[in-house]
Amino acid sequence: MKPLYTYWSRLLAVALLVAAGLGLRPAQAQPTFVHSQLLSSNNGTRVIGMAQGLQGQTYALIKFVDSVRVGTVVRYSQPGQYGQRYGSLLVCFDSLHQVAWTRLATPVTYPSAGPSSVQVDGLGNVWVCGLFGGYSSPNTLQLEGSPTPLQSSAPYYNVWVANYSPTGTLRWATALTEPCGSLPPWLATTRAGNAYLVHTRYDRTVGVPPPPTSGSIVGSDIKLLKFDTNGQVLASRIDAQTAPAFIYYIISSLACDPVTERLYLTGVCAAPTTLGNVPLPAGPNGRRSPSLAAYAPDLTPLWAQHCPVQTGPLATDQIAGSLSNLQVGPQGSLWLTASYRDRLTIDTATFAHPAPALGPYDRNASRVVSLSATGRFQWSSPLGLLPTGWEQVMSTRPDAYYLLGSTDIPFALGNYLALPGPPRLPSQGSGNQSHPYIAALAPTGAPVWLRQPNVDSTTYLYQTAMHVAANGDVVLAGTATHSFSWDYAAWQPAPSSLRYQTNVFVLWSAPGTGPLPRLQFLPQAGAPGTSVVLNGHDFQNTTAVHFNGFAASFRVSPNGDQIVATVPTGARTGLITISTPTGTQTTTTAFRVSAPLGTQAAARATVGMYPNPLPRHGTLTVASAAVVQQLTVFDALGRVVQQAAPGQANPQLTLAVPSPGLYSVRIVSSAGTVVQRLAVE
Repeated sequence: MKPLYTYWSRLLAVALLVAAGLGLRPAQAQPTFVHSQLLSSNNGTRVIGMAQGLQGQTYALIKFVDSVRVGTVVRYSQPGQYGQRYGSLLVCFDSLHQVAWTRLATPVTYPSAGPSSVQVDGLGNVWVCGLFGGYSSPNTLQLEGSPTPLQSSAPYYNVWVANYSPTGTLRWATALTEPCGSLPPWLATTRAGNAYLVHTRYDRTVGVPPPPTSGSIVGSDIKLLKFDTNGQVLASRIDAQTAPAFIYYIISSLACDPVTERLYLTGVCAAPTTLGNVPLPAGPNGRRSPSLAAYAPDLTPLWAQHCPVQTGPLATDQIAGSLSNLQVGPQGSLWLTASYRDRLTIDTATFAHPAPALGPYDRNASRVVSLSATGRFQWSSPLGLLPTGWEQVMSTRPDAYYLLGSTDIPFALGNYLALPGPPRLPSQGSGNQSHPYIAALAPTGAPVWLRQPNVDSTTYLYQTAMHVAANGDVVLAGTATHSFSWDYAAWQPAPSSLRYQTNVFVLWSAPGTGPLPRLQFLPQAGAPGTSVVLNGHDFQNTTAVHFNGFAASFRVSPNGDQIVATVPTGARTGLITISTPTGTQTTTTAFRVSAPLGTQAAARATVGMYPNPLPRHGTLTVASAAVVQQLTVFDALGRVVQQAAPGQANPQLTLAVPSPGLYSVRIVSSAGTVVQRLAVE
């Protein structure tokens, strides 16, 4: 039985980390990546989660197929053998970013051991959990350091949980062997060395005959457990019971307040149920709708709330809205990310999608939301339109929180612009690859900075995870297809004859905000009118930006760490130069200006528009030496929202669109017809 809920939130898991004795730097101090490590494996390797130890260690939890190379050591999911077996590997990097130890969890019988969460408690011990089993005969799981393997109850997926010392000694491990199946479990640890484990159970008899049988779900619930540091159960609770087949409560995030030990969770469900003693109605039109709840340290319910969603009649996906990436922020406040198709209500705040979606492949609207410890709405900050199922990530610290995400379309975050990756391969469809970014936001939701790595046209970064130390140092991990660079960390995959090799990277930042080794820009190529992001420092007094000698329109972020410039008409391939009163900075690599091809390409090379992004009621300038006969603005659904017939060269248009978002502008001139994207803030 495969879990229905997407793994994205789990793959993008992030922990609240408190590092004693480390000086706190302001959120304005951007991380500079200087160290990197490489782990290579067969196809299927991915980073599940990350955590930080009390002595500067970094723990990475990895799922891999057959074998994985860590430094000079190769670890196997089945000793010395291949055969498409999934294994779990916990890697500990020391404070100098070198591999200190690794620990395996491997299936003894076919086929898999799926890890789902890693956390560090206040005593420095490392908690890991996951699933194993799921087939007609019992499956056994061997944890490195344990003389006795764990055994599942056929034919179900069962939960396993293990606890390691900071030096890698297995302190204890157990399997929650029950006559029912489980979805991937979640962990949240406390300062006292305890941990909460929460998971959804299916094939449960919830007061409804007949008894459960393999392949048919009678009912489900969620089980909450609190373990002490030695693995003894301190408290337990059953919640969110449902009876309809294949409709159960799916947990989307879990968090613990380190001071009060209160437990918070978010999830989605389509069936009517009761969560924390609060009745939840069924989702609209059979779709799942979100909710959240709080529990005392003994798992007594404190409060719960349903978050109503509205969805259009043509929507065919199962999830109409979701809450995820729950974190406990300053003064016990809650931060989370919300995504929705049409409308979502959290407490007293209702959010509307800027372009209501009509089908499963339309984009969710996404935003960060802050709530009080009692679930009362405080503020929110929009994150734009995102691919279906993709979640943002945040990691809290006392004065800021961080976002880790990925986008396949340009989107504005305050005064910053995040750009997509290179174009997809023909077999992957149209559009661009998703490209990661990290950003910091103040506790009010105001953007502080935004950063992206440099990649070429063949590199695709995905399945990323992050943690942030209390002093602001950032560690990123993920999977890359080819080489890329991020600040001083240049990363090159190891050569291999494996057809489906994947490479996991781990990057560490260092204190300080020294100058970057090069002037970095994205994308690496584009036609006139393309928005180009330049990342660096001390751009506040920039007076001019030139593309191979051609002046470009541009804007600078308030902190002077990002320039968004528009490739000017007439520009040719060459270096980008930034001019300030104290001198100039020039890129070390050339920006490639797309060559004209045919009528449309020729029009694109001679027609541009700026500024882009543009304020909602701003003035758009179309840079065109040719006479522009018609301008048409379309929304994300292809509907015409504004038209003009300027009949002149270099016309201007005062924008009048209904809401911020992504639009397309069709420019018809004597040089041809071209369509360009426009981001409206």
